[in-house]
Amino acid sequence: MLYFDVGQPIWFHLHNVPAGFSPPHSNGGFVVLSHWDTDHYAYGRQNQSFHKKHWFAPAQTSVGPNAHTFAMQLHSLRRLHLVAPGKSSRNRRGARIIRCTGNSVNGSGLALHLRAVGRDILFTGDAEYHEIPSMRGIRLSGLQLPHHGGKLSGVAAIPSALAAPARAIISCGRPNRYGHPSVVTISSHMKANWKVEVTAAMPGVPRGDRRL
Repeated sequence: MLYFDVGQPIWFHLHNVPAGFSPPHSNGGFVVLSHWDTDHYAYGRQNQSFHKKHWFAPAQTSVGPNAHTFAMQLHSLRRLHLVAPGKSSRNRRGARIIRCTGNSVNGSGLALHLRAVGRDILFTGDAEYHEIPSMRGIRLSGLQLPHHGGKLSGVAAIPSALAAPARAIISCGRPNRYGHPSVVTISSHMKANWKVEVTAAMPGVPRGDRRL
């Protein structure tokens, strides 16, 4: 089983954690960590079963003390594999890890491109589209919107959708201090033929899982 991020809300957003939350689990598998922000690795840090899995994470220098401590813990267990800038992986069994090219912690992390059964799916983490190399021209049928559906800088165009509408997911909880997701971001993706769904509770839609 492949996990892309194993996070949870930080302390002032813990009210957004669904009651009885537990992600799908297997004894094997590995984790692709998009970047070293707490909300993207906290669940994996707090649950010992994830310490036994191999983690592929970006080599980043400007990380906080908690991230550094957890990284050293995984390293001591020989479970941490760091991906340097410019070192994206080859496609293996339909999965390709992409090292992003931005300068911030968000923009210099890892994205994940899955290709299976004729479908292309992109997981962005918190990186914006123009920071994810080698994806130009690939028409997607599944998409995780960047940075919890927050406002985009507008530097790069929204990826092309293979079908009308293809499915896009926003991972976020509500209410939150950051105002995620952005109505403008949702609207711009809908105009690009994406069917956008949000994991948070929205009018007429309960909090819960969404499938790509």
